[in-house]
Amino acid sequence: MPTGPDCMPSTAGVHPSLLLQALMPVVDAATQTFDAGVSLRSILKEAVLAGYLVGQGLAPATAFQLVQGWRMAGVYQDTAPPQSTPVGQAERHQALVSAVRKNMQDQATAAAFYTQLMARTEDPAVREHIRHARDDELKHYRMLSRLHQALSGRTFEAAPRPVAFTSITAGLKQAMDDEYEAFEEYRQIYLSQSNERIRNIFFELMTDELEHATRFNYALQVVT
Repeated sequence: MPTGPDCMPSTAGVHPSLLLQALMPVVDAATQTFDAGVSLRSILKEAVLAGYLVGQGLAPATAFQLVQGWRMAGVYQDTAPPQSTPVGQAERHQALVSAVRKNMQDQATAAAFYTQLMARTEDPAVREHIRHARDDELKHYRMLSRLHQALSGRTFEAAPRPVAFTSITAGLKQAMDDEYEAFEEYRQIYLSQSNERIRNIFFELMTDELEHATRFNYALQVVT
């Protein structure tokens, strides 16, 4: 009797390896969602639903994003006994998604603000400190954008808010205060999370913002 992978039983004429290949994007998306802190039970339900939708003709990525959207909108409910789901888990998850969106806007605003600040000084050392902070804020925006995608299954584009300042001195002082405020906000988020990947992201943001505040303090001493 023939043996080997080519002789494995198939369903509806489709070899299991082809089925797995078609569904790997669902597996990859589920893995990213788990890494972002979503419960294993929710991910398994979403993977089953997404797999069914793929069987109905949807593209794997589209299917998983649709199912994640259902979860976020509360279209389906968890049928497990109450003790199996931590109290407030959905609320905490949504609060984190909202915080990530707000922080993305803060990073976009800071990057645009610092670009303006760079144009207000000719001192190369001051410009370099501002440029370093500006480039970090752009990096932070990309990090938070990827986290938002993992948490919600959706993309989000944040527009910067306008920032008015009267002089390079006033601008540096405002930037320094903003960085200390951001440090404290990221510290609180870091302490509130149990998922290691999320904690690592906010730890990096937190330490970078503290460094920026130090850089702006030094630049402020140079221009005054």
